[in-house]
Amino acid sequence: MGSRWRIGNGNKVGIWKDGWIPNNNDSLVHGPRVHLEENALVSELIDTNSKKWRKYVVLSCFHPHEAKKILSLPLSHRLPHDKIIWCCEKNGEYSVRSAYHL
Repeated sequence: MGSRWRIGNGNKVGIWKDGWIPNNNDSLVHGPRVHLEENALVSELIDTNSKKWRKYVVLSCFHPHEAKKILSLPLSHRLPHDKIIWCCEKNGEYSVRSAYHL
């Protein structure tokens, strides 16, 4: 609770099992599980050549409100490793103060 994945290259994050969608109560995807395997990784949603989301895949696999959130996530042109962050602080770092408020 309070943490989620920050997407880099998407190689460590499961689309359906890991929390990675910002501003969802639990950061999980709740849309229908169509067109993608149960163990699919977020990397399948990223075009590694253009360093952008595969918009057509995202729009066809998720509810509109989730697709909008996914497509609004910025991707780095370096596609670094995925990282677990603390959602309750702007800098992504854990603090006792923010955990208390959570």
